[in-house]
Amino acid sequence: MESNLKDLLNEIKQLEHKSIELQKRKESLTVEMENWFNKREILNKEFKKFKDEASALKAKRDEINFQVKNLKNQRDSLRKKAAEKREELKALNEKLKSFSKDCFEDCSKTKTKIEELEWKIQTSSLSKETEKEIIEQIKNLEAKFSLQKTALSLKEKINNLRNEINQLNSEAEELHKKIVKLAEESEVYHQKMIKAVEEAKKIKKEADIAHENYVKTKTELNELQFQHIECIAKLKGLQKKLKMQIEAEKQAKENKLKEAIAEAASKKLKEKKKLSLEEFKVLMEKGYI
Repeated sequence: MESNLKDLLNEIKQLEHKSIELQKRKESLTVEMENWFNKREILNKEFKKFKDEASALKAKRDEINFQVKNLKNQRDSLRKKAAEKREELKALNEKLKSFSKDCFEDCSKTKTKIEELEWKIQTSSLSKETEKEIIEQIKNLEAKFSLQKTALSLKEKINNLRNEINQLNSEAEELHKKIVKLAEESEVYHQKMIKAVEEAKKIKKEADIAHENYVKTKTELNELQFQHIECIAKLKGLQKKLKMQIEAEKQAKENKLKEAIAEAASKKLKEKKKLSLEEFKVLMEKGYI
């Protein structure tokens, strides 16, 4: 009985020590788990910050790129118009080359000469032969005048086309400068966005590691909690068993003592000696009197 009690006490002591160690480990893991949780939350906030920043930079970059696209369309349209007008100019220049040199003389002089000849016919007494010659001159001059006016009109058209082409090229060049400037600005936003994305990825990786460690620690803590509950339950069972054994041992000792008292009291009673109150009570319990 005494050996069993000693073994039980040793087992209880071991379980109490194990319970304390498990509690310490639980407390340590709880702190560790909270640290991983807090780190994960901080990293997730940082990740969101850089993610939002990257989204804002991307939106700004895309907005500028949209402007660049529209400006490119406008610039290309102007360049196309300029190219079409250059083809038109080329055709007019080719047409202009077909005119003789005298077509580029001052047409006002030709007009004056025609008017002088017409006045001469009207005011002078001329022979039929002379009048016929003058009329022929007038016809030739009128034909020349018509060609001069056509050549002049072509030259004006050519000059106007050149001015239009220059204007279109100038507008296209201005748009091109804006495109280059906006493209550079877009690249700045793009690089900033790339940097923010890379930072977000880096932080996300750290946050994922923190989360994995948090889950791992929590799982370990739950397992320890289960072990601790089992340990406490077993400890309480052994403590209850110990209490019952101690009470049983105590009861056995009391019964043994009472048996001894009863035996002595019974002997005294036979010898008609005086009994003590305790002896009397024991004999009463045993039913001897």
